[in-house]
Amino acid sequence: MDLALLERDDRLEILVCERNNHRITRFSAEGVPLGSMGQRGLSEEELVHRYSKPEGKSDIVFLEFPSSIDLAVDLDNALSIFVWDWWNNRLLCLDLQGKLKRKIFLERSPGKYIRFAGQIKVLSGPCGPVIFEVDDLAGSLTVRGPEGDILLNILLRDALFGASSVAEVFRLASATGEARPCLAASGGRIIELAPGLFEIRELLEHLSTARAECAPLALSRWEMPGSYILGDTVISRSWEDVCRSLAPEEAVAGLLRREDALNSRLERNFTRLHKLALDLERCGAAFDSLRLREALTARLEKLAAEVLAELAGKAELDRSEADPWFEALTDVDMSLFKSNGRNHLTEITLDAVLDQSRDHPARIRRAAWEYRTLSRLLTERSSPAKNSERLLELAGHAEKLLEKRQRLAEHLQANLKYDIQPQRILREELITIHRGTLNIQVIEQIAGVLALEMAWLLGAGADTRLPGLSDRLERCLKAAGSHPQWDKLRKALGPRPAADPAPKAILAGTLGKLFGGREADPRLKSLVEKMESYLAEIELKSPAGEPFRKVVRRQKEIFALKASLLAGSLPANGKSSTEDQRLLERAREISGEAWPALKNLRQFSATAGASR
Repeated sequence: MDLALLERDDRLEILVCERNNHRITRFSAEGVPLGSMGQRGLSEEELVHRYSKPEGKSDIVFLEFPSSIDLAVDLDNALSIFVWDWWNNRLLCLDLQGKLKRKIFLERSPGKYIRFAGQIKVLSGPCGPVIFEVDDLAGSLTVRGPEGDILLNILLRDALFGASSVAEVFRLASATGEARPCLAASGGRIIELAPGLFEIRELLEHLSTARAECAPLALSRWEMPGSYILGDTVISRSWEDVCRSLAPEEAVAGLLRREDALNSRLERNFTRLHKLALDLERCGAAFDSLRLREALTARLEKLAAEVLAELAGKAELDRSEADPWFEALTDVDMSLFKSNGRNHLTEITLDAVLDQSRDHPARIRRAAWEYRTLSRLLTERSSPAKNSERLLELAGHAEKLLEKRQRLAEHLQANLKYDIQPQRILREELITIHRGTLNIQVIEQIAGVLALEMAWLLGAGADTRLPGLSDRLERCLKAAGSHPQWDKLRKALGPRPAADPAPKAILAGTLGKLFGGREADPRLKSLVEKMESYLAEIELKSPAGEPFRKVVRRQKEIFALKASLLAGSLPANGKSSTEDQRLLERAREISGEAWPALKNLRQFSATAGASR
């Protein structure tokens, strides 16, 4: 789609923007490949990588249909590579080795994206990079500052395109040297653009006066290179000149928006405002610096509280939304059993409802990513005492969620039937299963997110000696059992006192020595015996083919759920025996792949029973 020529270390490199391969490839002047930068990925995938990558692994530059590449001097006076990541709607600034320096988001009306025939061109100006955005269809040229703020919007249709309504390709080119003429070519004409378009500082001076309440423009004006006297740290431009547009509370609220938490713009603006606070302190405006710092912290705390409340609220499934999910999931099950596995039409019919239940974990993850972004920014600039207070708050939310999970598991265990034949399917029981398991899964997911955040706070120096905090964390770890998402918190807390061995003993088989004389739980015995009998029967006379195997797989999943719930209640009721251990081992063999996924349910009441 585009290329750029890079001269460094006395050699020439050709940088090629490969749109359909989603990368930037390097070649020598002779055409020998020298490697590439970037890999295919949407901004959502970038988030997944960011929060799931192994520690120490560097970030990946994700690109989705990149459509242009330019070399220009960035704000740090270093030559940089600018790539227009078209599908992700952002401009990436990379150093010459291909490492990401920053992301630039071009503000525009909601839903308006640059057409593929359009163009993003980045050229070096005397005060940082100048971004030109061309919209062929509208016949307009937009001039932007180094952070993507709109400076000018010039309609070019009459000048370049005449009366034609057909979109024509419009291209920009700039020569090197002091004069640096900028040429535009379209429709058989070449036009020289006014050099004033490069004078970003001048444009900002005029626009900051005309749009005095525009915080982004005022901040960009302050950041312009050349604002310092001979490289000294004394700022030559008067702070009073721009502070009317940067009143701390209003500026922070306008530049730090929750909707930007997942696209890196919030972090970028936070970094810019934090640097501004440092600049103010250095030039003697300590009071304004303090006000700005306080406004930044207050804004982050407000946004974090909003996201945390939303995240915790997602554990309460909306009945109007959730009840249709449970009904639809049950309809799929009933259809599966009635049609011996040939239930494709039912699934297709219910796809719209089922998609909502499938989308719910993704919505939780997005809220979790939002909270993590805000939490990281807050933690890095908060005192250990403040982080301890946040840790206590998170532990309180987590404890309530785990208590609710306990009650849901007990309710589910008490409302299922264990002595009926596996082939006898009860609609009401299926609804109970779907309602209970989905609610438990949602709670486990949210509580796991809180556990990771608590581990992060401990790593950042939060002190567990705050009154009540240590005990609350201990209760959370007991209630969470061996849930893997809590492992990081266990490690962060360090060695703990030996736990009551009873919960582990049931799974290890050692309680059989203590209660060997007791009879097996009759519900577990009936459940396993009936499932064994059913499987032996269908092995002899089952309908052939893959569809019926789906039926058996689903019956094994339901069997594994019931056996796991009974196993979870054994330590609490004291009826563990050698026979129970044998039955659980047989249940594991029957369940096959369904057994490992229910590990947490088999421990749902173990710690609660021990604590009682």
